[in-house]
Amino acid sequence: WTNTDIMYNNVMTKWKWGGADKPGLYVNETGTRTAQMLRSNLIFLAQNLAAENKMDKAVEVMDKSRSAFLEENLPYYDPQQLYPLVSIYYRAKATEKAQPLANQLADRIEEDVTYWMSTQSIVRAKQSAGNNPDFLKSYLTREQRSVPFAVRNLLQDFNMYGSLIALARQGGDDEMSSALNTRFEQLQNNLGVNDPMGAMFSR
Repeated sequence: WTNTDIMYNNVMTKWKWGGADKPGLYVNETGTRTAQMLRSNLIFLAQNLAAENKMDKAVEVMDKSRSAFLEENLPYYDPQQLYPLVSIYYRAKATEKAQPLANQLADRIEEDVTYWMSTQSIVRAKQSAGNNPDFLKSYLTREQRSVPFAVRNLLQDFNMYGSLIALARQGGDDEMSSALNTRFEQLQNNLGVNDPMGAMFSR
């Protein structure tokens, strides 16, 4: 259980940011780990505020996270670090704040998918299936430990892309949802692979 009122007040009025809000700061590995942990704490707070229907405060916390930990100093290395921000902004109907992050997240996922599709384990898996674009479906029913690392990551990226499209739609942003869906379909066409979990999302 989290006392969101106390934590919100501490974050917004008492926390010091150690210069991470100043452009051009060099952050070493230890500092990066600490900052990512604090980012996670702020996401946790914002999610709890949203669960309590305190949407304005949830947005304020996400805004503070982005301004206090500038992306140029502390990049979002993993798409999963961006996803909660998009989710909270859409839940709060802060569409203008969600949109650029949604596009940024889609860019990152597409980079990841393109990379994983080029790995030898994926290339071999596709070839062994006769280059069938639905070759990933067979992995959905296998035990996790029997699924190659690259395939697990590729499935995770597909799942996140579908979830991102759903987030935009549920947030009332039909234009973004449609644009992302078009991008996702084009990505699949370019790489010769079909989203094995497409049926999970009513796009």
